[in-house]
Amino acid sequence: MNLKEIYFRQYAEYGLNDQLGAFQKKYKPKKGRRFNDKHITYEIGQPKVAGNSIEFEISSKIPQDEIKTPEGMKKYFESLKKNLFNSPFKPVSVKRENIIWDADKDTEKSRDYVKVNYRVDFKDIYSESEVAKKAEEIRTNPDKFNIPSIPSISTIRGRLVLFNIQENLNKLGNATISSFIEANEKVRKKLCRS
Repeated sequence: MNLKEIYFRQYAEYGLNDQLGAFQKKYKPKKGRRFNDKHITYEIGQPKVAGNSIEFEISSKIPQDEIKTPEGMKKYFESLKKNLFNSPFKPVSVKRENIIWDADKDTEKSRDYVKVNYRVDFKDIYSESEVAKKAEEIRTNPDKFNIPSIPSISTIRGRLVLFNIQENLNKLGNATISSFIEANEKVRKKLCRS
């Protein structure tokens, strides 16, 4: 991983972490990068740089206590998947996974999860021309702007790109997570017992 990728990932993480904190305050916080809304646990994964894009994953538990049959679980997943692919920001993939863990060394618990992967291209996170325009504004009126310094990033343009990544991943994180929660709630109302 080169220095650019390290910084891009770090500032994408700052943006997603801001959203994670907001969702943990709004809903019930859980350990790690998780929160719970109406008995469904959501987890926001760490972002990563992949080529000229940033990828991140959001997952949620399928409400198994409300769906008793394997057919019902499959129907819930397929319906949720369809809703997510029809949302404004379409995921790259939607998968169903089953995780088995030993809670207290005597009993195993099985959980079904929906894992949603998102990818956003750099060109959709920041614009070189907008960054250049803003940098020129700052250069001509430095007292009007307060651009915090970043260790090892000496140019205004470099700092602006990183702050754009942080801000736009924050907005994108909010939009995708909110869309996921809404899709879960819509499918749940339609298919689950209260």
